[in-house]
Amino acid sequence: MKLTKKHQKALRFKGKLEKPQKEERPAKRPKDSSGDAADNGAVDGDAQVKQKPAGGEAGRGNKEKPLSRRKKEQLEKDMSTAAKTSRFITFVGNLPFKTTADELRTYLKPANPISVRLMTNRETGKSRGFAFVEFSTAEDLRHGLRFHHT
Repeated sequence: MKLTKKHQKALRFKGKLEKPQKEERPAKRPKDSSGDAADNGAVDGDAQVKQKPAGGEAGRGNKEKPLSRRKKEQLEKDMSTAAKTSRFITFVGNLPFKTTADELRTYLKPANPISVRLMTNRETGKSRGFAFVEFSTAEDLRHGLRFHHT
């Protein structure tokens, strides 16, 4: 499965894909008085000069290599686990302003809600007439949606 750059960027952001390693470029050699690069093999201190690979491929067009089969399998595994860790949240609107979170939780008890977040006014603490209800599974969410218009 070939991923687009957008998908790769999203997976890197989520920490599911490693960032590509940048190639280190060889250090520039000092020029001697004749104008040619010094090729006498002498190295200053502990520094080492790296040779360019044959074919002149270093630094030219960072083409992305296709993913190996092992990396593809790992990526597919990460994507499937991300899908399994989805959250099932629904918006509940048009609630009476007297409704409390506990009342809503007991009303939706047959659907097994994990959490009920009733939006309230900061100053007065009264309900604003809507809430967000989170369920553990898609089946519980479907059961909770059966309460629509009730």
